[in-house]
Amino acid sequence: MVEASLYDVILTSFFTSGTATILAVLIGLPLGAWSSRSDFAWLKFVHIFVRTLYGLPPVVVGVFVYLILSKSGPLSNLDWLFTVNAMILAQTILVLPIIWGGSWSAFNEINNNQKEIITTLGASNRQAFFLQLGLARRNLLNTIALGFGRAIAEVGAVFMVGGNIAGKTRVMTTSIVLETQQGNMNSALWLGLILLLLVCSIMALIEFSKLDAIQVSKKRNLNVGKVVLGSNYEGASSRHINVEFNGKKIVEDIVVNLSPGKIVAISGPSGSGKTSILRELCGLGEGDSSTEYGKGTIGWVAQDFSAITSSVANEIALASYLHENCEIDEMEMAKRVGLQDVLFQHPNTLSGGELQRLALMRTLALSPSLLLLDEFTSNLDNESVMLMEKQVNDAKECGAAIVLVSHDSEQIKRLSDEVIEL
Repeated sequence: MVEASLYDVILTSFFTSGTATILAVLIGLPLGAWSSRSDFAWLKFVHIFVRTLYGLPPVVVGVFVYLILSKSGPLSNLDWLFTVNAMILAQTILVLPIIWGGSWSAFNEINNNQKEIITTLGASNRQAFFLQLGLARRNLLNTIALGFGRAIAEVGAVFMVGGNIAGKTRVMTTSIVLETQQGNMNSALWLGLILLLLVCSIMALIEFSKLDAIQVSKKRNLNVGKVVLGSNYEGASSRHINVEFNGKKIVEDIVVNLSPGKIVAISGPSGSGKTSILRELCGLGEGDSSTEYGKGTIGWVAQDFSAITSSVANEIALASYLHENCEIDEMEMAKRVGLQDVLFQHPNTLSGGELQRLALMRTLALSPSLLLLDEFTSNLDNESVMLMEKQVNDAKECGAAIVLVSHDSEQIKRLSDEVIEL
């Protein structure tokens, strides 16, 4: 094989497989995201079917594409048979199930706490999709690598619909088959080695692109503005809470009185339904999808912290990314809870106590009118507890209604205006 023709073969191979992979990603990735977020019962059978198609024989795809593009086929007017377009179509059909199923699994692996944070921060559907895209990035890149590997190594389908025409539809794999049939084993082996080296280069690029940009926030200017930790509460003056799970009443006829600048504490033994009450107030209860989230609405601080972005500064500024009317001074917010020295670190590098402080400031950046705190200072030292409580009191002075769950009786005495004992 002369050098010029080898160049054409390599170019055709990567153009065909690359285009097919891109098309499969454009179709399969949104399908995977939608499938992950939907709760239709029949989707589990779709998931099984999609995974079954991972083993779809290339020859079967080749026959199918050949039939629909042939003179008697429904797409004969395209005149694609024995062209690169036909090869791209065949490889897209082969790769699509891998991208769809792999992205579906990748989005499913995003934990519920992260999904709830994205929801309660008021992200739109589009914003939620891109945030989840970032969270699932590593697994999605693995999926794309698998899809591209499936496409570039495929031979049966492209042979059937492309015809292995020299200078037009000949690719690396069909060239290897041709050289083998002609008895040129050395040429076939060299072509195979070249293909492996080129694919290895592509996979290396994908692998390096998985690295987290821990210092990414240093490259942008921090927002500067007045720190406002709360908004005046103007919602319902009282909420009647009933929670049922699997036909069993967990919480029954609990009344939570809400008013501006008032802190209600909920105490009681573990398993008594304290968190369930907060979740109902937050709109995270089962079947509740009518709650509005965003700046000046609800602020939710769960017991466990989950990072959404790649740095402390980005976590605090997340509200400003999601809402144009939300201006945040990340440095000042960080200083309030002693996080100024770790502002550009990845959240995964912080201690448990630092993560709790970060979770509170990420939520207070929304200036919520209703602040819900689920054991927000558990296992913290006294100095950190005082720092956290000061921020809560500042939000109270801004007019926010606050409901907190705590096992600390002294904290309840310090902060609460009313106590609900379960």
